[in-house]
Amino acid sequence: MKNLMTKEGFEALSKKIKQLETKTRIEISKEIEIAREHGDISENAEYSYAKDRQGLNEGKIAQIREFLANAEVVTWDPHETIETVVFGSVVSLLNCDSEEKKIYRLVGETESDVKNGKINFKSPLARAVLGKRTGDDIELETPAGVQYWEILDISF
Repeated sequence: MKNLMTKEGFEALSKKIKQLETKTRIEISKEIEIAREHGDISENAEYSYAKDRQGLNEGKIAQIREFLANAEVVTWDPHETIETVVFGSVVSLLNCDSEEKKIYRLVGETESDVKNGKINFKSPLARAVLGKRTGDDIELETPAGVQYWEILDISF
């Protein structure tokens, strides 16, 4: 299965891997070099820490490379009008119980940031609104109980 992403998410992840492959690798290499200068590496905590950090960094690089290799960037025309909620949509919701309004954009797994209004398209709320239309009511089962939402608007 492809990893769905927005263009912005793909660019951010590409920037992250570039940083890990350049700046972070150089920093870790310097840490290892400095730690080696302290003598016996078999009992050198700084050296062990730097080598562990190197391993974690290389693992993260491999993970991001694999994710990007299977990425599918979903694009859309911002002037296009849409009738149903799809990946990348911005959805304006009304909590029918509290009258609280929320606006979320449905994004890929690595892009979600609830504080900034971006939710993973695989999250329970996103799955509940996918394919729905403006005016549709949503029933969402949560640990705190059932919540009822209404879709107020859909845009890109």
